[in-house]
Amino acid sequence: MNTTKRVIAKAKELIDAAPHGKRWAELCREVSAAFPEITPTIAGHMLFGFRSELPDAYYNPVRGLYRNVQFKTTDEAWPPESAEAKEKVVAKAKELIDGAPQGKRWAELCREVSAAFSEITPKRISYALFEFRTDLPEAYYNPVRGLYRSARFRTTDEVWPPESSQAKEKVIAKAKQLIDAARHGKRWTELCGEVSAAFPEITLKRIEHILSEFRTDLPEAYYNPARGLYRSVQFKTIDEVWPPESAEAKEKVVAKAKELIDAAPDGKRWSGLCREISAAFPEITPKRINHILSEFRTNLPEAYYNPVRGLYRSVRFKATDEAQLTGGGKTRKAGKIREEDFYQPFGDWLVNELEEATKAIALGGCVFKDKWGTPDVIAIWEAQRSDIITAPTEIICAEIKLDVSGLITAFGQCCSYKLFSHKSYLVVPKTSSEEDISRLDSLALIFGIGLVLFEPDDPNQPQFTIKTRASREEPDMFYVNKYLRLVENKLFGYTQEA
Repeated sequence: MNTTKRVIAKAKELIDAAPHGKRWAELCREVSAAFPEITPTIAGHMLFGFRSELPDAYYNPVRGLYRNVQFKTTDEAWPPESAEAKEKVVAKAKELIDGAPQGKRWAELCREVSAAFSEITPKRISYALFEFRTDLPEAYYNPVRGLYRSARFRTTDEVWPPESSQAKEKVIAKAKQLIDAARHGKRWTELCGEVSAAFPEITLKRIEHILSEFRTDLPEAYYNPARGLYRSVQFKTIDEVWPPESAEAKEKVVAKAKELIDAAPDGKRWSGLCREISAAFPEITPKRINHILSEFRTNLPEAYYNPVRGLYRSVRFKATDEAQLTGGGKTRKAGKIREEDFYQPFGDWLVNELEEATKAIALGGCVFKDKWGTPDVIAIWEAQRSDIITAPTEIICAEIKLDVSGLITAFGQCCSYKLFSHKSYLVVPKTSSEEDISRLDSLALIFGIGLVLFEPDDPNQPQFTIKTRASREEPDMFYVNKYLRLVENKLFGYTQEA
């Protein structure tokens, strides 16, 4: 009992010190760090009791967030009709807009005003700024949607009128300089951004207008290799050095691709392959490299295979996978880590982190005495008494697999659990091959099963990560009653252990 008081006292201390409240996961982590002698599971159990019967001094503003009611006053300190709050916010907004020649975006304005007045809630600030935006003073204007600017910067638009040859010459000269210095060319947006940074006295709208004319009548010294890209013709020779039919270019790229794939036991992704080859041969354009690799991919040599979409691997690593499978994944015995060690941590994660259950218990073994198998973890979600609209009870099952050679069997078991549960999760190690994880991910989406990855080396720090969320399906009530009758007292019992 003394330990429970210490844990709850620490939780209160942490929440009291956080004006914006504490997230559940953050609270559990910090309490565990403060009491290393208490396991994270026990600490989480104690905090769950605190959360279920939240004291009057604390409240739950949003799901998973806990906050002291003393900070609620900050919402009342500046009511919508408060002239002082409104004046402060509007004055700061004007100051920020006046200091920005290019203007201020709405989101940026809200963020900076909120940082300046931490005692005023972001919601109240947004409300005050919304009124300011609705009745925008004459000293400010709205050049484009979501942008607010001081009217005194409007004069920069008149400094360089559309017919001004000086403005046009400056912008075009800078654009040519930037394109000439870029071997692979310049994108339209990139060009506008860099020219705008070079001439802050010329508005972005004016720069875009001038560059649009430049683009329409593109000089002969420049060309348009792809939509939205502008390049100097001096770099066109690079494309001719390695024409599509050039055996030398093809040999270089394909040889490098094979070298990279051979050196990667887990295989190489298409994007990674293109990027690394492009870095190795800067004299060959990325477009040409993509063209050659596309041919290589279409007619993939027998020494390579495609385990999953977008991944390329040497067949000599296929034998290694098969050897591991025939070995049965027994290498983990040395560490004496059992699959059962992960049952309760996953149940706690399902309740506390994922918040998809209100109670979870570890099963495993042959509790159901059935050839269809027993789930490793079974959990329920029940509506709270405080809920306005109550939903029916949900049953969640999970199959945890430590041995990567049994993933297919585990998936089949997960499918069978949907017979008596609303949601079913398959929990597999992150050390599983990329091919297995990719296949399981696709199958999980098809069958509506959840997929969770975890670190298999330490049951105390499993680092569960959701890959695919389970979809809710209605089970067969005959089997629900048949199987849950076997664990009724343990799963639905309300008696607390001393």
